[in-house]
Amino acid sequence: MEFRIDAKEFSKLGRDVKEFDSALYRRLRKALREAGQTGVEGVREKLAEGSPAGGPDEGTNRSLLAAGTRVAVSFAKSGGSVKITTSGSRLPAAHSALLAAYNTRQWRHPVFGSGTFVSQAGLPYFYGAVMKAGHREMGKGIEAAIDEAVRAIGGTR
Repeated sequence: MEFRIDAKEFSKLGRDVKEFDSALYRRLRKALREAGQTGVEGVREKLAEGSPAGGPDEGTNRSLLAAGTRVAVSFAKSGGSVKITTSGSRLPAAHSALLAAYNTRQWRHPVFGSGTFVSQAGLPYFYGAVMKAGHREMGKGIEAAIDEAVRAIGGTR
């Protein structure tokens, strides 16, 4: 299942619903966040799997990445969206590059205490099976939220 809604139309819908009824607007935003939660849980489960290289790792950085994974709903004039994002803002400064590196297929880094660089497998959690697994459920939830809001304001989609 795949559906698309133009980002500017989505944004307009949000503004129209807010203008019509602020309580309906809050319910719409909540329903959209709940629909995206399936993807958030998929990302968090992938991050909980352990070190992709099987090396020594107590999982602290992955748990911080998991905690920083959220659903963001926007009805900005430039285009609305429902996004699942991971923020590395809670990571220690020395590990800030981990967010980008961990989500790639492979990355290079120095071995601690030496000038040698090694390749390490990443654990791309936003690609492939993680997002595909929840795609249908997320899409149904988003579509249902939009349909409810459109019906409430007396429109058609």
